[in-house]
Amino acid sequence: MAMTQVYYHILKQAFGQDMLPQSASILEFGEANLYKDVTIEEITNDINALVDDPSLRDELIAELHKNPHPLQSFDAAKVVYRMLFSATRLAAIDLHGTESALRLNLNEPIDIDGPFDVTINNGTAEHVFNIGQAFKTMHEQTAVGGVMIHEAPFTGWYNHGFYNLQPTLFYDLANANGYGIIAYFCCQHMPPQIAQIGSPQVLLEHVERNEIPENAVHIILLRKNADEPFVYPMQGVYSGNLDEKQQLAWRNLRAN
Repeated sequence: MAMTQVYYHILKQAFGQDMLPQSASILEFGEANLYKDVTIEEITNDINALVDDPSLRDELIAELHKNPHPLQSFDAAKVVYRMLFSATRLAAIDLHGTESALRLNLNEPIDIDGPFDVTINNGTAEHVFNIGQAFKTMHEQTAVGGVMIHEAPFTGWYNHGFYNLQPTLFYDLANANGYGIIAYFCCQHMPPQIAQIGSPQVLLEHVERNEIPENAVHIILLRKNADEPFVYPMQGVYSGNLDEKQQLAWRNLRAN
């Protein structure tokens, strides 16, 4: 899946605010490759600014500037993860990734050598028909205290995948499984647009002001807080987890 300028910017912002685990093992659900709006020059500048260890800095820059080859964009994405997470292990599940990717079907339960400090669903879950199993697998492969990063389409994205995902999914997923919501962003890739959402109420205000882009995505960081079995969530409007204003908005926006 593509590592876009918006996604890259949010990861850098999260790094600057100490939201990202360090010396982390990472499992990608969809192997990331660098998108065309993130340049090698930008990453080089960031390595020089963010990486304190001179030997690691030189190693990452050398890796980034290897002679261009068909997999350069995948290698560059891995450099980003090493820069921002000090990644000690990188694994990916992808039926169409590089030779290093694990060819596993996310519609089914999987068995790999985990758990991981960070799991990343960078625009993959919406392509998995059995999407609930994908979220369950992500939960099971994340260590307690670890971080789950999701990017998923919200509005638009015609025929991009099986699903566009609503905000209630992530809020209800977090509520059912005791996840901490580290940060939530509503974004657009082109032109770049990022809004950090502090609460469901703030998101509702954006909706009511018609400020959600036509091709919006969610990017959300969740923390797994307990070693408990995965719980499939019930939508908040039916489980009673919405306050009165959110309940009213659900009824009114549905009618429009």
